[in-house]
Parts: sequence; C-alpha cells; structure tokens
Amino acid sequence: MPGLINDLSSAKTLARNYAARALARLGASEAAPHIAELADDAVDSARTTAFMALGVLQATEFEGILVAGLDDPSPIVRSTAAEALGRIGAHDAIPRLRRTLDSDPNAEVRLHAVESLVLLGDAPSRNRVPQTLKAISWRVRLHPRWKKLRNAVENDEPLTPWVETGSWSPLS
Repeated sequence: MPGLINDLSSAKTLARNYAARALARLGASEAAPHIAELADDAVDSARTTAFMALGVLQATEFEGILVAGLDDPSPIVRSTAAEALGRIGAHDAIPRLRRTLDSDPNAEVRLHAVESLVLLGDAPSRNRVPQTLKAISWRVRLHPRWKKLRNAVENDEPLTPWVETGSWSPLS
C-alpha cells in the first residue's frame, strides 16, 4: 500500500485518481489523511475522487473537509461531497445539507443532498424527495439508485447507502 499512497502525490491526475480509488476499494483507512490532501487539488476529478474515497473509507474525521466541499465551484464535486457526508453518517452536517438542498443551483447536487439527509434520518427532508426528483432529468430518475430513494420514502422505510457495483464498490 505504500506505493499507492505515494501515487497520491503524483503529478499525473490519472495516477492520483487510480491510487485513491484503489485505496478506497482496499479499505485502507490509513490512507485517508493522504487522500484528504486531494481535496485542495486544482483538478475537479481529483477532488471528486478524494471525496468519494473518504466516504467509502468512512473517514469521519474529515467531515469538515466534506462540508467545505459543498461550496466547491464544480457541481460534481459538490454532489460527491454531499453523498460522502451521508455515507459517513455526518449528523452534524444536517443543517449544512439542508442549506444545500434549499439553495444549490444544480438539481443533481440537491438530489445528492436530499439522499444524504434521508440516510441521516432527517424526517422533514423525506417530504422533499418527490420535488427534488421532479427537478432532474427523467433519464436520471430512471436510475435504480433514485428509484430506491423514491421507494424508501414512499414506503416509509429506512434508506441504506448506495453501493456501486463498479469501480467504487469496496467489495469489488
């Protein structure tokens, strides 16, 4: 694993991204501080990968970095930060996720925020799911992830974090 951790400081974005993804898949929580350094990277994909990896690693000690990611200029980075906050169980971030849900200009960022709020057990946010789903493309609404969110809310069931079956799954 030291080699992968060293790759996180590579000059090549692709190498940093692959290293962070591999470390997350391996469950290498000792790499979380090194991955967190990518949160300040100039490249959007590196910040996105860092936030996703921190979420997969359940790196609760980096909640502050993830909350700061909700203000990133890139919508994909903000979405990933919102998702990671739900994944790590960041109950202290509920007020900030609510503000994101209320004010982010991007519908998909709001969708990730409401998903995390539901995951965190924020009951008032469950009522916002239908409205939030209507604001996104019908193609996006057809994804099994968002169907799972809708069904959980409609059936008043708990929601569990979405597990990708591809490269982000910690089990693959």
